[in-house]
Amino acid sequence: MSTVVSINGDVCAEQEARVSVFDRGFLYGDGVFEVMRTARGVPFQLDAHLLRLRAGAQAIGIALPAEASLRRELQAVLDRRAGVESFVRIVVTRGVGESGVLPVGANAPTRVIIATDLRLPDARVYEQGLHAATVVAEACHGELGLEDGKATQYLRNILALRIAHARGAQDALLLDTMGNVIEGATSNVFVVRGFSAVTPASSSGALSGITRGVAVKLLERMGMTVHYAAIPISEVAGVDECFLTSSIRGVVPVTTIDGRKVGRGVVGPVTEGLMAAYAALLS
Repeated sequence: MSTVVSINGDVCAEQEARVSVFDRGFLYGDGVFEVMRTARGVPFQLDAHLLRLRAGAQAIGIALPAEASLRRELQAVLDRRAGVESFVRIVVTRGVGESGVLPVGANAPTRVIIATDLRLPDARVYEQGLHAATVVAEACHGELGLEDGKATQYLRNILALRIAHARGAQDALLLDTMGNVIEGATSNVFVVRGFSAVTPASSSGALSGITRGVAVKLLERMGMTVHYAAIPISEVAGVDECFLTSSIRGVVPVTTIDGRKVGRGVVGPVTEGLMAAYAALLS
């Protein structure tokens, strides 16, 4: 089915979608975004995504319209795609302002909502796990306060993924300069040891992932203890399992890192159980 776009509330086909070349989102990556999937035609975890979108916009000083307006705009797009599952992207930029890096005169944010066909990884990724490569990609948050939002400036993640692919891997694990795992290129990371799971805290630079939060709750229901703590890459060789979580892919096993097996090199029982529990939420 065709892609449907809404720009500032006006719904159009993808061929008609236009944003000014002077928009600060285009010029500087000055904006925030969220991606999500639908399940049975309904945006999955929409409340959490809108909450994070607002937190990210507030952190960089962009004013969002009322939540009810965003929901209406999103529904208008999805109504055009009734009967099929969608990949949804909501982008809010600071809009057009005066020339220069400082956001002077940019007082009318641009809102873009895109809904297109949902495409998931090949089933073999979930059955066999994927191969990841580590890339040093220090997070840059600090006083910037971007821990709770997704900025449209995604070059760090893009370059990390390109490096990983050049090394023959399917995904990247981002490391800080101390050798601790921060996150995946477009995901959060978990490792499992026995009945305990560990995922890096947001204070380390990891995104406060929506699916990460869902996974934590499901793991706890499975009897697992979950810790938010550093994951030194030097210790990953000794873990039983590793998996990624993301809003589009869900729960994805990782069976090798930098060419070395994680655990036995197969999808482990905790990851299998979590994938099944997560799939049940979508059905």
